[in-house]
Amino acid sequence: VSCGINAEYGTQGTWHHVCVTWDYNTLTRLFYVNGQLIQTWNTPSGRTFAPGGCLLLGNAQYPACVVGTTSYEAFGGEMYQLNFYNEVLNNTSVRKLAADMCSNAVTEFDNSRVIRWEDILQQTRNGDVRDVSLLQDCAPDQLIANITQELREAEQRNIDLMEEMKVVKMAVNATQNELESTKLLLNETQFNMTSALNAAEDELTSVKEALNETREELNLSQETLRNTTTLLESTEREVESALARAECNLNDTVTSTWDMLYSPLFYQETLTKDHLKFVATVIQKLEYFIGVRINDGMVRFFKIYHEFNFIEDQICPDTMSEESSTEDE
Repeated sequence: VSCGINAEYGTQGTWHHVCVTWDYNTLTRLFYVNGQLIQTWNTPSGRTFAPGGCLLLGNAQYPACVVGTTSYEAFGGEMYQLNFYNEVLNNTSVRKLAADMCSNAVTEFDNSRVIRWEDILQQTRNGDVRDVSLLQDCAPDQLIANITQELREAEQRNIDLMEEMKVVKMAVNATQNELESTKLLLNETQFNMTSALNAAEDELTSVKEALNETREELNLSQETLRNTTTLLESTEREVESALARAECNLNDTVTSTWDMLYSPLFYQETLTKDHLKFVATVIQKLEYFIGVRINDGMVRFFKIYHEFNFIEDQICPDTMSEESSTEDE
């Protein structure tokens, strides 16, 4: 600020650095001039701040947001690098900003500047407001040095940015290569999955055909089993019938009284008197049963106690007929 500060804080008509900080936590307001702390105020406890409002530079605003029109309330002087920060600057930062108005130290605090001087210059102006040159206040050599330094810093930032871009480009290329590899892997995996699916479908078709063949074989086996079961049942019935006939006292293999001659006792043997005595003995035993009905019980009795192999080892009727006819001849 030039020409707009009380004489007690500095020489009138020269540039001065002014900074005011306010800490919400401690409710403390500090007032700096040219990097030196001049005065401290405490905000009354419980005071609140209304949102909204406006910022007016160069004149008082009574009432709020209304540009003052009285000349005694106007600011008579020059301003440069007016900035607002969203943090409380410490003593070191304030002294650094106040050290040289022609330096670019303000750019070190860009992250916390919420209202920038370069933005203020773009706002609407009223009254007698003019732009002024700093050539008379800042030595040309110093300005050139500052500009050169800024250019060097900008060049270094560009170099760093180019390096970062190279790194990013390499990362992008690597990522692209990985994507290509992943794409190839996905294509290969898809091909393998398709092949496996086709093979599985072929195998499934073969299994279905085998199942159909097995089903047909099973049907044939079931049919064969049914036929075998029927045959077994028929055979079982025949066996039962044969057993029933075997228990019969006069079954169909005994067709004549003389069939007794087919028993092993007589058949193929030379007839002797002993054979006749044996027959007589058997007939004599029957005399004890005169008057008794001949039934299965009597026949079993003689088979158990007086067996002479008359019924056992019988010869079928067809064989007997053939052998009888042979003997007749």
